[in-house]
Amino acid sequence: MEKVETVSAVKHLQSTSDTGTDETNKGSNQMEKFTEMEKKVLKAHFKVASEGNGTSIMEDLINDNYSYADVKDLSKKTGYTINQVKGVVSSLCKKNAIYPEGEDDYDLLIIDPDFMKEFDPKTNFLSDDFLK
Repeated sequence: MEKVETVSAVKHLQSTSDTGTDETNKGSNQMEKFTEMEKKVLKAHFKVASEGNGTSIMEDLINDNYSYADVKDLSKKTGYTINQVKGVVSSLCKKNAIYPEGEDDYDLLIIDPDFMKEFDPKTNFLSDDFLK
């Protein structure tokens, strides 16, 4: 099994925005636009996705096209109430990090693939450094 280096997503984004050479970064530090609650819900969403497909590496998650969670999952993982999670989800949708799928806006939530592609493909999204 190949050892994969844990990469801090923020460090990756900061280093590429300094040089301006990484096209996937789009010239900005994505994490600056998220609140602590949003980061916690995003991390929870990545954990739920990991449980669904057995990976912790961004590239594998993108290739597997599995990044689903629902509000109940996110509430359990974060300790936030359902209504708190709905509010955070609404904000994350406006920031193009996730989007709803299905008839009820909160039935099924998907991490936006374009958002995932802004990270180094080898990012371990289960690491403690992720989204700090």
